Amino acid sequence: MRGVFFEEMDVILLYQLNTAFMRILLIFSALLFTFSGFTQNTLSSNASSDPAARAILDKMKAKYEGYKTMDVVFELDIKLADQPVETQNIRFYKKDKAYRVEMPGRTVVSDGSVLWMIQERNKEVQINDVPEASEDTDILSPSALFSLYEREDFAFVLVGAATQAGKVVQFIEFKPLSEDSEYSKLRLTLEKKNQELVSVEAFSKDGSRFTVRAKSLRPNLILAETLFTFQKAKYPDYYVEDLRY
Repeated sequence: MRGVFFEEMDVILLYQLNTAFMRILLIFSALLFTFSGFTQNTLSSNASSDPAARAILDKMKAKYEGYKTMDVVFELDIKLADQPVETQNIRFYKKDKAYRVEMPGRTVVSDGSVLWMIQERNKEVQINDVPEASEDTDILSPSALFSLYEREDFAFVLVGAATQAGKVVQFIEFKPLSEDSEYSKLRLTLEKKNQELVSVEAFSKDGSRFTVRAKSLRPNLILAETLFTFQKAKYPDYYVEDLRY
């Protein structure tokens, strides 16, 4: 199972992170929410989603899309069934459609059209075209966090609010509309005052849970163009495989 997850993460990070981040919330397993007039049964399509939740998500997306560049640090908790939680730090850079994701053992780099996946474990670089936004590989990527609600295969609803670390946060739950989805639900947490992402939690049908927390954000920095292209000279002994058609 562990190996399968990391293979999935490789695919997930291929998504064009062309907005910013979102994914997975702090675990509020003790909280029980009501749907304020919405039920899981009424969420039959993206169009049937809660208008109040959509208005909040529109503001969040506009906020992050307004940044020319971003340098974001995430903390990812991986909880597999009957195993201790593993925590990883992830760093995400974005400039227009270009992005860079740094995580333990691998780095993903894209100039917006070409994607390089640098795998330190086996000293290999894979080159791909950036996947289309409609592909089903973007659920856990930092950029999907801002555009997930626009996907046709999810419906969502505002499920409540609470005070966390002295700040009021709102919770939005996402329901996969396909029975084939590996997730039973996703839960997004936003700070109410400024629509900033706090975290996202993904509940897998096999009992696994993945939680991403936004630790820090530095917007509108001057970022070097070399951050978003593969620098072959830095990896002289790596095998490079071009998988583009």
